[in-house]
Amino acid sequence: MATVSTTHMAKGIYAAIGNKKGDELQAVLSNTVKTLSNNGLLSKSDAILEKLQDLIDEGENTIRAKVYSVNTLDSGLLKKIEQELKQRYNVEKVEITSLEDTKLLGGIKIEVHDEIIDLSIEKKVSQLKKHLLN
Repeated sequence: MATVSTTHMAKGIYAAIGNKKGDELQAVLSNTVKTLSNNGLLSKSDAILEKLQDLIDEGENTIRAKVYSVNTLDSGLLKKIEQELKQRYNVEKVEITSLEDTKLLGGIKIEVHDEIIDLSIEKKVSQLKKHLLN
């Protein structure tokens, strides 16, 4: 029996959902859960949901970003980050989750999908050290 990737499962769910709402949507989701359960795939539900969210975001021209900083960032700076990410990824909407990371010395780190944009002080010092030693 061939294995089906979480991406293929998510694409199938996305196609099945379509523009359904209410009871029709509930029926599709209920059948999806039953199918996953019957095939022993509930353990993959987190990965499937993550892929499904990516498909939905892609359809809505949206990206999700996690912004890590030592302290809470003010709304003005978050707006600037949002605008920069819109331009960089050519999207209409950016969903930002702001998280505190006490391990950072300063600056910020931004995570979008599998990409990390490291604007931390530690990274800058490391780059400077590397430049000076070469």
